Amino acid sequence: MADTVSAPPVSPFSIATWSSENALRLILLGAFVARLISLRTVDGQIWPDEIYQTIEPAQHAAFGVGILPWEWDTGIRSWLVPWFYAAIFRFVDLFGTPGPGDLVRVAQLINVGLSLLVVHAAWTIANSIAGRRAAILAALFAAFALPTLFFAPRTLSDSTAASLLLWGYARFVVAEDPGGASPLPRAHLFVGAIFGLTYLFRFSSLVFFVGPGLALISRGRLRELGAINFSSDAVIRQ
Repeated sequence: MADTVSAPPVSPFSIATWSSENALRLILLGAFVARLISLRTVDGQIWPDEIYQTIEPAQHAAFGVGILPWEWDTGIRSWLVPWFYAAIFRFVDLFGTPGPGDLVRVAQLINVGLSLLVVHAAWTIANSIAGRRAAILAALFAAFALPTLFFAPRTLSDSTAASLLLWGYARFVVAEDPGGASPLPRAHLFVGAIFGLTYLFRFSSLVFFVGPGLALISRGRLRELGAINFSSDAVIRQ
């Protein structure tokens, strides 16, 4: 009788023992905690736009006070950014009159939450390309890389647009996966809506939509390209 060879014991801390759902949840939780620490330790502003392109216009939209920079008079910035934060400020105001510092903290917490889209996007894209192990490593990098921790709480439209853009890329990868469960072109309509929001947060992000468009054209998937264009245009025109 041939000798049986037992498999070597696997450490419970090995990546191989993590289920996909539990691994992603744990990484997202760790990323959230790390970003809260960043919020508490990296105080102040790194660029005036954090206040004068976000907080001040939002206070103006919410309460009628605050500095409204010239960009909104000339139309070179979208009103979505101040309206987004103004809606949050008005909600917070229902529970008592917040001070300016309180509003800044609330806006930073919202950005912390949105920055987790980057972690989820890294997982989704890597998993689609190279499998679960790559997904875990990519999500860990996105969760704990110092630049992502530093910029996550920043109330910069660039940071928010980057989070939305990567989320849109991830949904695009899922929509293009032949084995995915997302029906077409409904999934591409959702991708277009995300791209539309990204554009409204930062007009210059338009250049980053060229890649998915060229990929669809090269595959002859003009119907899906039309779905993305339709939904993004619908969001932008609202």
